[in-house]
Amino acid sequence: MINDSVLLWSALVLGFVGSMHCVGMCGPIALALPITSSTRSGFIISRLLYNMARVITYSLLGLGIGLIGGMIRIAGLQEWLSIITGVGIITTTVFPRIISHYFPHSSIISRPALYLKSLFSQFLQSRTYSALFILGLLNGLLPCGFVYVALAGALNTQNSFQSTVFMALFGLGTIPAMLAVSLLPQFAKPNFRMLIRKITPVIAVVMGMVFIVRGLGLDIPYVSPKLQVEKPAQSDCCRPHTH
Repeated sequence: MINDSVLLWSALVLGFVGSMHCVGMCGPIALALPITSSTRSGFIISRLLYNMARVITYSLLGLGIGLIGGMIRIAGLQEWLSIITGVGIITTTVFPRIISHYFPHSSIISRPALYLKSLFSQFLQSRTYSALFILGLLNGLLPCGFVYVALAGALNTQNSFQSTVFMALFGLGTIPAMLAVSLLPQFAKPNFRMLIRKITPVIAVVMGMVFIVRGLGLDIPYVSPKLQVEKPAQSDCCRPHTH
């Protein structure tokens, strides 16, 4: 059962805010998607298919990061991980130039990104629903700062199921803005993007603070729960006998 509602709701909010910030990068892709139907309803269905494919990719990434998080939880380092995640989010938001100077983009990221873009160009030529679905799956793999923040959040969930749900909610949160770009191109106007870019750092810093407070284990329900370490059950031979 999912009992960390604050963290999961934050995934939805992060996806919604982050998608509007990323309209500048993903907006042109959404506008360039092939038109598979001449009807309005068919056009909307095709865009929903594309966006749901993105959610599937995010969910699979969440599952993978959840398995990694499981090893961290076994080691008892999840509270430190939450604090480090929060500090990392705030640092990269407040001092982006310093981070980019000391940690420039490496070929580990740039080369796969170039390969993904070449695949994009191939499938953009096809006017089929299957091509749109594949484009959505590929879009979920494109380098994106907010996806990295979301993955950091998913890494701090309690299990791989929650991390999968976290990333799925993040993906669902991105759908309204990305649909608006396809259906209402004026949504991507520079003035609106500028407003969102001013709001986004504030949201990111708040998210970072949530992770730090969460990692401190202040015994605040939902916000900063106390870490409960489960002790292995004693076998019958080891239990004290009572008479």
